[in-house]
Amino acid sequence: TTVAVIIPFFQARPGILARALRSVLDQDRVPGQRLKIVVVDDASPSPAGADLAQLPAADAARVEVVVQANGGPAAARNRGLDAVAGQADFPAFLD
Repeated sequence: TTVAVIIPFFQARPGILARALRSVLDQDRVPGQRLKIVVVDDASPSPAGADLAQLPAADAARVEVVVQANGGPAAARNRGLDAVAGQADFPAFLD
């Protein structure tokens, strides 16, 4: 079973995304379950890469970042769904 965690991302200051990713990665303990983590950077003033740099390299490598022009949270969620289409059994959103 694959769970896709889609995170629409737009923040003024770094740090929030790193905490959210640590929380998601800490939950990756269910036998037979895989996590696919997609961060949709909605033209955030603070780039997602700054927060990914706060994670261990192995954890950061598990995160796919999709960059788009600012379209708001609904557009970011839909872009995340497009990114995981056919790759996940269950989508989950972490706003």
